[in-house]
Amino acid sequence: MEAEVTTLSPKQLWQLNPKAATAWINYAEDLEEKGNISEAFSIFEEALASSIITSKVRLAERYARFAANHCSIEEGTILFQRLRSIKETNKLVDSYLSFLIRHKQHHLAEEILSRDSKIFGTNAYWFRLGDLYEGKGLYDKAIPIYEKLIERNRANADAWNRLREAERSRGTATKPDSITKSINFEPEHHSAGLAILQNFGAILRNKYPEGDVAFSIEQSGLKVTMTIEHPEGHREIVEDYLNRYGLVVSGLISPEQYTQDPLEIMDLKRQLINYESELKWAHEKQRMLEGIVTKQDLDLTFFKNKLESALLDNRALSLQNADFSKELLGKLNTQDDNLTLLVKQLIESAEQHNQQEIHAVSTEIAKANPNILEKIKEFTFITLASAGANTPAWIDYLSKTIP
Repeated sequence: MEAEVTTLSPKQLWQLNPKAATAWINYAEDLEEKGNISEAFSIFEEALASSIITSKVRLAERYARFAANHCSIEEGTILFQRLRSIKETNKLVDSYLSFLIRHKQHHLAEEILSRDSKIFGTNAYWFRLGDLYEGKGLYDKAIPIYEKLIERNRANADAWNRLREAERSRGTATKPDSITKSINFEPEHHSAGLAILQNFGAILRNKYPEGDVAFSIEQSGLKVTMTIEHPEGHREIVEDYLNRYGLVVSGLISPEQYTQDPLEIMDLKRQLINYESELKWAHEKQRMLEGIVTKQDLDLTFFKNKLESALLDNRALSLQNADFSKELLGKLNTQDDNLTLLVKQLIESAEQHNQQEIHAVSTEIAKANPNILEKIKEFTFITLASAGANTPAWIDYLSKTIP
């Protein structure tokens, strides 16, 4: 009779081998996979403080990988200082770079790439930085990165290709009647990302049925470049459509808050379901083919962050310095002087936190043109979602009191 083979759990192995760093690592990563992030943090911390673990280099590397995915910018900055003091290996620096880029600390990542001889010849993070800069339309920051890589190695074909494409995109982006966005998707994200951008093209065509807007997508490898040529004077309107579309994709607003068209709402919901399903399928395929254990929620977050980088970042930057009153009046685009005056009164009432006046003026606006009042509500919601802490107090107050 064959004896039964008992497989010990990561926790049991950890309890039996308290001196082995591998046992602590495996137990912490098992907790992470099960979603017990705070417990995993505790295990890594306890292992790091343990006096009976003699070598902690590999422990620091795996803790760094974990921290890059789960730490806030404040927690991670302190933790990585401790981990790097143990031994600054290539793997640890890679995790630190991932952490910095995840939190949009691009200038710090670039400083490390520039000075750290250990990864002096590594292209991957330079390209990732270039991708992020291009996604935000900052071609003047991306181009020097590719030039630097070419200077190091004249035979770097990837850098040459990216340099040519970035220079071409910069030329297109400087045209006053066009908007250009570039994203380098991961292989498993490419199909879903392309579908999201193509769907925005379909939405634009519905809004401009006379063909006043030209929409095109170019693909070069995994890079997708979206170009929108718009009518003169419509740049802000088209950028607003794009920004709000990014908010829908990121889950910050619902399809119903993006459009009143029931067919558009239905199509947007279908697109959101499709792209999340496709990403989950790609995740399962990657696990099966490569044996790589990744987390679906992190995969989805990374993909959404890439789209946000292209669709939302420039908008957020401009909102920091925007004259919100003028922006609201510009978006309403009304030729009715009486309505314009009412909107200005509404803004003044909000600035004074006069709730009674806000209700009275809102009623007048609704009587004159109900669509204008809906656009004002939409503007306050989108500004709050986009500008965050930079939102003026009057917009925050108006969003809470407008009937």
